[in-house]
Amino acid sequence: MRAKKLREDIRRFQRRKKYVAIPLIIIGAILSLPLVPGPGLAIAFLGVLLLFPRQGEKMLTWMKKRWNQWRGKVDQTENNNA
Repeated sequence: MRAKKLREDIRRFQRRKKYVAIPLIIIGAILSLPLVPGPGLAIAFLGVLLLFPRQGEKMLTWMKKRWNQWRGKVDQTENNNA
C-alpha cells in the first residue's frame, strides 16, 4: 500500500511541477534584466532544473567543466608569474 501511494504522489508531483517551474523561469528572466537587483539567473536555472531535470543535470555538468577549465587557466597564469 505504501509503495502504491508513493508512486501516486510522485506522479502527482510530476504533473504539477510545471506550475512551479514556469513562474520561476519567468521571475528569473525578469530579475535578470539590467537595473533589476536579484539573483535572476539562479532562479531561472532552478526553474529549468525542475522542469527538465535531465537537461538541467547536463547543463550543471557543463557549467562545472567550464568552471574547472577557467580555474585551471587562472592557476596556470599564476604559476607562470611566480
